[in-house]
Amino acid sequence: MICFDINVLIGLVQWLTGGFGLKAIQTTGMGEVMKDSMLRFFAVEHLIGMLVALALVHIGKSYAKKPVADTIKHRKSVLFYTIAFIITLASIPWPFRAIGEGRGWF
Repeated sequence: MICFDINVLIGLVQWLTGGFGLKAIQTTGMGEVMKDSMLRFFAVEHLIGMLVALALVHIGKSYAKKPVADTIKHRKSVLFYTIAFIITLASIPWPFRAIGEGRGWF
């Protein structure tokens, strides 16, 4: 959970200072950002996906701390962790996706 928090924090700093996040919205306007699929992905979709995944990780962690039966709390925490993992994977600009086309693996 702490690693995910640090990654989101670094990502928020990059979103605020980089060219694809807040600055893209300020310079071109939200309407133009939403029309361009690459700008929309980095300015909106990636940010929202990662923040939702962060919330799900924290919800899963809170279920793991609850004083209930082990099977119930582990089942719920694994469910939230799995959903957060799927959302995280869907929010990454992989090289085989249209948004990550031309990007290398490293």
